[in-house]
Amino acid sequence: KEEKKKRRKEEKKKRRKEEKKKRRKEEKKRKKEEKKGLVKTPEEVLEAIQGNKNFVFEENITKLKYGFKEMGGNVRVLAEALKVPNKVTTIDLWSNNIGDRGTMYLCSALKLNSTLTTLHLLHNNIGENGAMFLSEALMINNTITTLGLWGNNIGENGAIFICEALKVNTTLTYLNLLRNNIGENGAISICEALKLNNALKTLNLTSNNIGENGISEICEALKENNTLTYLGLDKNHIGDGGAISIHELLKVNTSLLSLSLQNNDIGDNRAIYIFKALKINNTLTTLDLWGNNINDDTKTTLRATWNGKLFM
Repeated sequence: KEEKKKRRKEEKKKRRKEEKKKRRKEEKKRKKEEKKGLVKTPEEVLEAIQGNKNFVFEENITKLKYGFKEMGGNVRVLAEALKVPNKVTTIDLWSNNIGDRGTMYLCSALKLNSTLTTLHLLHNNIGENGAMFLSEALMINNTITTLGLWGNNIGENGAIFICEALKVNTTLTYLNLLRNNIGENGAISICEALKLNNALKTLNLTSNNIGENGISEICEALKENNTLTYLGLDKNHIGDGGAISIHELLKVNTSLLSLSLQNNDIGDNRAIYIFKALKINNTLTTLDLWGNNINDDTKTTLRATWNGKLFM
């Protein structure tokens, strides 16, 4: 009995010792994680990232979406964390005012990162310098497939920088340049890229003041491009002259599936002209002419002549 009692006592002591050791190990691990900034959710990431130079991503973090957070200098910490192997695939920093400097930090990470596929930087005031940094990164990065730059005022020079990257990049499939004031010259640079690029499938150029001449150049380029499937040209003042260019494009293009021409001052006659091309075109399935100068009778006639999805 004494020996049995003694063994039980020793086993109990041993278990206590092991449990204590386990608790110390867990506590040490917890403190280490806190020090490094390991967090479990995207919400905790934002809190942990504040000035923490040792911040690294936990494996379960794959998507980060923050709006109106004014991240400021903390973008640099985020960029450094992206340089270390991680599983983050999507980052959305809309309206964080990161500017060209913040873009520079992110782009330094994009040159090394091999997991990020989606980057949205809407309304971040990156300007043409930010576009230059992105161009340099896109010439090296081979994982980004989606890039959103809505409302960043990159201007025509910024568009030229982005297009230099498009000439050599083979992975980007979605590019949103809505409201960037690229103008006619920016549109011309896009044309040069579209003649060489065979990866881009979606291009949104809404509200860029491209005008009739810019649209004419884009249409000429798309006669050679056979990969773009969506083109957004809303609010670009293309007018009736631009509609003629669209007509000529649709007669020969075999890749576009969806075309948006909202609010472009297109009248009845030119709308009808566009639809004449659709009698030849067998690939376009969606056409958006909402907000143009087309009367109700013409709309009724056009709807009766085409079986695709039509918005007017």
